[in-house]
Amino acid sequence: MNKDIDNMTNNENENLIKNDLVDENEIKKEKRKRNKKIYISLLVIALPIALQNMLSALLNVIDNLMVSSLGTNIAEPAMSAVLLVNQYIFVFQVITFAVANSAVVFISQFFGKNDKKNIPPAFSLSLLLGIILGIIFTVISALFPKELIKLFFNPGEDILNYAVEFLSIVSYSFLPFAISTIIACSLRGIKKVNLALISTIIGIALNIYFNYSFMFGKLGMPQLGLKGAALGTVISRTIEMCILIVYTILNKKYIIWTKFKEQFKITKDYIKKYFKVFLPACTNEVFWVLGNSVYLMIFSQMENNSMSLSALSITQSVDKMIFVFIIGIGSAANVIIGNLIGSQKYDDAIYQSKLIIKFAMILGLIVGALMLISTLFLDLIFVNVSKESLTTAKWLLVVFAGFMVIRARNFTYIVGILRSGGDVLFTMLIETITIWFIAVPMAALGSLVLLLPIELTYVLIYLEEIIKTIIVEFRYRSKKWMKNLVKDI
Repeated sequence: MNKDIDNMTNNENENLIKNDLVDENEIKKEKRKRNKKIYISLLVIALPIALQNMLSALLNVIDNLMVSSLGTNIAEPAMSAVLLVNQYIFVFQVITFAVANSAVVFISQFFGKNDKKNIPPAFSLSLLLGIILGIIFTVISALFPKELIKLFFNPGEDILNYAVEFLSIVSYSFLPFAISTIIACSLRGIKKVNLALISTIIGIALNIYFNYSFMFGKLGMPQLGLKGAALGTVISRTIEMCILIVYTILNKKYIIWTKFKEQFKITKDYIKKYFKVFLPACTNEVFWVLGNSVYLMIFSQMENNSMSLSALSITQSVDKMIFVFIIGIGSAANVIIGNLIGSQKYDDAIYQSKLIIKFAMILGLIVGALMLISTLFLDLIFVNVSKESLTTAKWLLVVFAGFMVIRARNFTYIVGILRSGGDVLFTMLIETITIWFIAVPMAALGSLVLLLPIELTYVLIYLEEIIKTIIVEFRYRSKKWMKNLVKDI
């Protein structure tokens, strides 16, 4: 009798264990399904953004190739000139992105809250700021190109002349760029990313066509050299802007536009909250890009600076083209986590942000490998650039690739997650402090004191990424970054 009882007990225990295993397997299965849906929603937003940025970066590479084809005596000073002008243009662009991305923080949270009536005013405020910004930069750049270049850099006479020539024309692309960027970024907040990609494809195709035609006097156009590259950029940016404006107004699914009275119904409360996000974000971006400009000022003091700047121009072109995958993930994370915070799903925001960070680090490994592979093709692409410049560019790419995982992690944390919760003051402080108190001194130490080559100097510069990731990790775990900015609007 006791044996029967024991057998029954054992059978019951086995059944319980089996049931627990079944339950555990079901839980794991459901978790995998949930994670898969999260990754799919991430990629649906990230891939078009990544492709859009890749095409823009590819255009930069093609532009460099065209410039390098202007002739052996012209190529390196012209490439260096474009690099210097692009640093100034980058100041304008990052301020524009600060304007646009500040709106995205609110638009994504409004969208998550299902508050569609407040989306057009949120878009309109950033659009007005973008227009003002574009006009100011255009006027200053068109009237005082030489003074601007000399304010930031101290190039040789030949580089300066090419830089002035390029900037005085390309400045007229600032206003259409600002309008296009703000429309495209605002569409991300409502998870509409395909139109921006299509307009970018058209704009880039036109840019390549006009640049080639005007630079080399092809297809019935006058031969303008470097001026032709600037003119092609102006025309293509303007057409891209027109496509975005017309299509988003005509198609009602793009809910950034509404009736005129409601379009500009911008409350004082929203303006106050917007600038609390925008001012730290703008300060962050400006100090970051100025830090990068200081790098160039330091590198321009190096012996054989034309070679170093030419190598860095090539490296940055490749880096921008490959880093777009990380930008796509970060931008998608900003929208997804912002939607969750706006709808007050805070636990989901934490859960999904952890998955996104893991995904970004894996992607960082892949992107780093692609960057190493790219070193095999530089000789075939930049045929008119000196071997010394190409060798330096290859070593720079090795350094950039070596720090890619940590760069991907930091970018996704800061741009994709912390900013989605409106934690812009912290991100401003951490990025500003690390670049100015760690990276810039390391650049000066490596280049001017230790007289290291530029690739080893970048190893010192990237020490800031290591310090940054430790601090950012603590901030993320504190959960203080999660702020519902639209709860009371």
